[in-house]
Amino acid sequence: MSTLQISKIEDRDDLYFGQYSYQSRFWLPEASCLRELDHNKIDHIIAWRSSWLQTRRGMITDEIKQKLHTVCDQLLALENSYKKVIYTNYVYIYTDSFADIAELSNGPMTLRSVSKANITHPKHTIGLKNPRHNYRTYIRSHKPTPEQTQSLTSFISAAGDDIRPSPGLKDFLKNNRYVWMQDHHFIDHNEMSMATALALINPKLIRKTMPIVKVNN
Repeated sequence: MSTLQISKIEDRDDLYFGQYSYQSRFWLPEASCLRELDHNKIDHIIAWRSSWLQTRRGMITDEIKQKLHTVCDQLLALENSYKKVIYTNYVYIYTDSFADIAELSNGPMTLRSVSKANITHPKHTIGLKNPRHNYRTYIRSHKPTPEQTQSLTSFISAAGDDIRPSPGLKDFLKNNRYVWMQDHHFIDHNEMSMATALALINPKLIRKTMPIVKVNN
């Protein structure tokens, strides 16, 4: 990127991982080979993956191999503290150094976004501009039984405006093609007793419950 810009100011209760001001998201084919920044291990993973892929969608090209090794060298050369998180073909770099993000964006990886943490509310709370409920309960990633799913659907329907499922959770409950609840699903509610009731419906349901607070900006 010729000019590096912040894509999003993210209102949060803390810095990323309690330490970093910036989150950058890069795209790189076969990025999961970089979970360990060791050239020998990268070559081993590439060789195994190429053997496995050749009967499916073709081997990893020499160009991609070179890109992976170049990015490995880039990351090893960074002097400032950072955290690396990889999801398939995406590399997330959390850092306090905007210059390091710029340096990485000049290499083989394609920079997709840069977010900056903006601390607007106390730790362990959910900040909303126009809150309608007092608490948010996050769902644990798991596979509920059909009976548990039906019980949760009935519970939410009976609660009316006192409870609000997230769009993702609503989609899960409406579509039989999904079998796993995700940890980004949540339910907003007014009383802590609702969290207790949810736990009775399904002991595996609740991941955490956090107070919702109003933010002004």
